[in-house]
Amino acid sequence: MTETKKTSERLPNKFEAILPVLTLLGLMFANFYFEWGNDPHIYVLITAVVCCVIGVKNKVPFKEIMAAGFDSVS
Repeated sequence: MTETKKTSERLPNKFEAILPVLTLLGLMFANFYFEWGNDPHIYVLITAVVCCVIGVKNKVPFKEIMAAGFDSVS
């Protein structure tokens, strides 16, 4: 029989919840204002990394984060 570990995951606070949105909007605005000319996919990838960091900080196992990401894509 396998035991499942119960971690003390917590929900993000308001700042942690809005941080990925602010990151994406800030990067997109900077791309437009400074005329960097980058694809928006780069900024979506950076925002996904920010989301993963927040999840790990809230003690969500990285395997669960990746599984949720793959489930949302497929």
